[in-house]
Amino acid sequence: VFVDLSRMHEAEVHLRKQRDDALKRLNEAAASFGEVNWRSPKQLAKFFFEHLELDILDMTKKGAPSTAESVLLRLEHSAAKALLDFRSADKNLGTFIEGWKRYIVGDRMHPSFKLHGAVTGRPSCEHPNLQAVPRDQLIRSLITAADGWVLLELDESQIEMRLAAELSGDERLLGAFDPSRHQCCVGVVVAGECPVAQDVDERHQRSSTGPATALFSPGRRAPVSTGWRARRRGGLAGVSSVSGSVFICSSTALGRNG
Repeated sequence: VFVDLSRMHEAEVHLRKQRDDALKRLNEAAASFGEVNWRSPKQLAKFFFEHLELDILDMTKKGAPSTAESVLLRLEHSAAKALLDFRSADKNLGTFIEGWKRYIVGDRMHPSFKLHGAVTGRPSCEHPNLQAVPRDQLIRSLITAADGWVLLELDESQIEMRLAAELSGDERLLGAFDPSRHQCCVGVVVAGECPVAQDVDERHQRSSTGPATALFSPGRRAPVSTGWRARRRGGLAGVSSVSGSVFICSSTALGRNG
C-alpha cells in the first residue's frame, strides 16, 4: 500500500499542533483545579462533575460518571470541546501516524490480509488494520496511488445477504436480488412487526443492520445492538431483538415511494 510520506509529515505537524492547542485550553480551564491527567477517566469525572459541577449525563457499567464522547458532546462547556479535540488529535497521532510508521518500508506499508478473518466471512486486516481507517480526510489522504497509478475503491453490495439467499434457496431473499424486479430492502421481522422508518438514514440502518445481526448473532434471539452499526449508534429504536427469520419488506412497508 503506497503512503504519501510528505503528506504524512504535514499531517503529523498539524495533529501535534492541534493536540498541543487543545491541551493548552484544557490546562487553562483547570488552572484553579490543579494538574489533571487528561487520559484518566477518574480524574476527568472529578474535574467535570465535581469541580465544574456539570450534570452527570451517563454512568459507566461500573457505576462511575461517564466522560465518553457521547457525554462530552452534550456537555455545554468549552473544556468538553477541548477534550474532544485533544482525544481526536491524540488518537490520530498514536494510531495512524506513529502507529503506521513502524510498518512502512520505503514508501509502502505491507499489512496482513486474512481472507476469512472475520466471523461474518469477510476478510480482515492487521499490522496495521487498514479496514479501520477513520473517515477523517486528513488520515485517508495519506493512502493514495503512486505516480502513474490509479487507486480504485470497490464495494460488494449486500454480499452477505446475497450469499444467504443463494445458500438457503429462500424465494423471498432470492426475489430481493432479482434484477428483473424492483429492488426492495431486506428487513427483519420482529414478532410480526416490520422495522418501519421514515428517515432515510434510519431506514438504511435498520435494513442493513438487522439482517446481518439475524445471520451472525450467536443465538436464536439476540439483541439487534450486537450489529456493528447498532453498537456504534446505541441500538435500533423500536427493534429490541430478532428471531433469525429474514424476509423482504416491501417498499410500501418501509415508507418508500415509487
